Amino acid sequence: MKRHRVSVTGLIALMAAAGLTLGQTPPPSGLLWVDAAGRPGHHARQALQVLDEAAADALDPADYESSRLRQLAEELAGPQAPTVEAAARFDAALTAAIERYLQHLRYGRVDPRALGLFLPPRTDRDDIPAMLREHLERDRLVELVERMRPPFAEYGALRDALPRYRALTSAAAGGPPPPSAALQVRKIELAMERLRWLPDLGDGRLIMLNIPTFTIHAWDHALKGAPALTMRAIVGRAAVSQTPVFSKTMEAVIFRPYWNVPPSILHKEILPVLRKDRDYLRREDMEIVRGAGDDAVPVEATPEQLMLLEQGALRLRQRPGPKNALGLVKFVFPNEEQVYLHGTPAPRLFARDRRDLSHGCVRVENPAGLAEWVLTGEPGWGRERIRAAMADGASVSRQVRLKQPVPVMLFYTTATVSAGNGEVHFADDIYKLDAALDAALTRARR
Repeated sequence: MKRHRVSVTGLIALMAAAGLTLGQTPPPSGLLWVDAAGRPGHHARQALQVLDEAAADALDPADYESSRLRQLAEELAGPQAPTVEAAARFDAALTAAIERYLQHLRYGRVDPRALGLFLPPRTDRDDIPAMLREHLERDRLVELVERMRPPFAEYGALRDALPRYRALTSAAAGGPPPPSAALQVRKIELAMERLRWLPDLGDGRLIMLNIPTFTIHAWDHALKGAPALTMRAIVGRAAVSQTPVFSKTMEAVIFRPYWNVPPSILHKEILPVLRKDRDYLRREDMEIVRGAGDDAVPVEATPEQLMLLEQGALRLRQRPGPKNALGLVKFVFPNEEQVYLHGTPAPRLFARDRRDLSHGCVRVENPAGLAEWVLTGEPGWGRERIRAAMADGASVSRQVRLKQPVPVMLFYTTATVSAGNGEVHFADDIYKLDAALDAALTRARR
């Protein structure tokens, strides 16, 4: 459909050139909201109602000049006949406001990349002006608003919960609201904003880690209904090694992986110990190797080799087995931050409430269960073979390339909803990302 975008001055000029005055004939096609008399029509009343109710989607009606537009509409509907200029200005202002509202509802008010998050740019952007005109022609503005909302079950559940928590902020029987209620409302609002950042994920499978809740969910159908699998996770430490927010694709599962020690851990934690205790390597099933692959050749831990290791000419790795820092399974989704999901030889840590304990990678509570879910549909990889690949007697390190790669999203929301009972859960803002988003939203209003 061809788009018609005409300025207020242009609209007035078009009417004048055609010899039209308000009340004679329908206005030019660029006007959407007023009738032939310059009065706000049915669609204008619908649009004003939509803007008035923007807060239901954690948006602010003031951002769309809802009060001013309603006042202008009342003036146009008054006893005095509207001027061409007043009708055209109202029409253009309401068009701008509703387009801005739909843009925010669909894509959010803040670009996550401006906050240092590694989410890809949206490639599914709609032609909102064309969609608006099309839906108005069919008298389906309310349907368009519903279409612009994120399609995820979590968003709908948070939207339903928001008025209940807003009610808690009002003084009950003259008393103060619960101390945590302005904060809980804001967590819900920020979670809804973040869900608007997500593209349409289709109907395929999805793994999502929610960092502040230390929880992994796996969906058979992306973010629709209850997850097929849920487990606890351990994430990067808040102060020094935060797990990044990003979206990637899982390409492989590795059973009994090697752990290639990152340079930062090597220099800060291991080399100081090695200089004092050469037996450390034996106790931890580690070896110094030359070369890049799993078939790299081990070398003896002599002073000369330690010097080459410190210089980066050699590398340190931990052999597969029960002591391996990655546990018995590693889930690979290539990314610049070198982050992945993996098991752990220290499952007792999952009993802690706060689990930001890693160097940035994500430890999973049930790696065997996640492997079974990931490998669903991969020929020959049922539960028994997975258990055998993880067993002590299994061959050293086996990689399974996925014929059906799985999207993985490392995300961050401090308000979530249980799929079963609709109960809202709140988490601490461990990385202070809520605070950063709140500040960005405040700046966006100026």
